[in-house]
Amino acid sequence: MAVNHPKTAFMKRTLTFSIALLLISFVSIAQEVMITPRLLYTQGKDVQQGKFEAGGIGFQFEGFKTPESKLGLVVTGDWQISGTETKRIDLNFNNSFGYTDVNYSSTMNKLTGGLIYVPLRGSFISPFVSVQGGVLWYRTKFYVNDPTNADYCRPETNRNVKTSFALAGAAESGLKFRLKRKDAIRQLYAQVAVGYTLGTKASYIKLGDEPAGENTLPYTSKFRMSNGQTHSHVIGTMYRTRTSQLVYSVGVSFEL
Repeated sequence: MAVNHPKTAFMKRTLTFSIALLLISFVSIAQEVMITPRLLYTQGKDVQQGKFEAGGIGFQFEGFKTPESKLGLVVTGDWQISGTETKRIDLNFNNSFGYTDVNYSSTMNKLTGGLIYVPLRGSFISPFVSVQGGVLWYRTKFYVNDPTNADYCRPETNRNVKTSFALAGAAESGLKFRLKRKDAIRQLYAQVAVGYTLGTKASYIKLGDEPAGENTLPYTSKFRMSNGQTHSHVIGTMYRTRTSQLVYSVGVSFEL
């Protein structure tokens, strides 16, 4: 199945422009900067319940005008793995029987920016809340191996890549625990948080063959017989839903 290249190229240009705009805003306003490397776990909810789960890493940048400021800018970038496995698929077609292995990996990436409010900033325990908007994208890679038996049909293209973008909004709340004395030159905090991400419709793929439905379609790849005849085999299930996810995170915040 081919990727919509013009749309993907447009989204990449839009993403590059958004990153530049966020960085310019961040550098021009922030004088007090904190960075938080985070471990992430994401669980699909609502229309993604039971269909999506991921884990990975992220980085959060917070910028404040002065040391006393409670309201600041926040920029968040996440990279998560939602699946990686190898599965054997049947290549049965027109009285020809066979099989091959498909290697699969899938990721979800997110870039958002917005405002963060820390009413007790600098305290031993500092609750915070943030509201952000931006873009996320799902990227799935398949590698269809050539069958070991030359009599079986063979894939026309071994590598299949599907990328799908969505606009997203995120709200997050959590706690920061100060790990140094209050008068330390550079502060260090432990952070725990939970957030909710809501996005427009996008496509993501998992291995397996599920019945077609309102939000599911078979994801196929073309194969060719030794006589030149072509046909398709299902190598996965493509879901097309809006994004609805809970995101849990733990991290360490430190001042730059």
